[in-house]
Amino acid sequence: LHFHDVEQLLRVLHRLRDRGNTVVVIEHNLEVVKTADWIVDLGPEGGDRGGRVVAAGTPETVAASPCSHTGHHLRAVLSATHEVSGAEEAASVPLSAPRPPTVTARRWRRSCR
Repeated sequence: LHFHDVEQLLRVLHRLRDRGNTVVVIEHNLEVVKTADWIVDLGPEGGDRGGRVVAAGTPETVAASPCSHTGHHLRAVLSATHEVSGAEEAASVPLSAPRPPTVTARRWRRSCR
């Protein structure tokens, strides 16, 4: 979806939630995922190598999970969001702020079996 379409979709989903509805969304777009109240991350891979819950919780909880591929990528999205969330906060974060460490597939598989 185009960025404008994602914004419109999120407004509708949040309006449904705010009216007391339960909304379940299966999504890979991290801009959508980061706005969730609760995430259930299935994996660790797709197909026969997936289907297990590798992380569950708020976006921040999933981002902190070392066993979640989604969490690994969500960390960068949440960091970028927090860097520009307020003028004081944005001013205090240097443009050269380090990115989260990269985890290789081999190291991930060894630590999260």
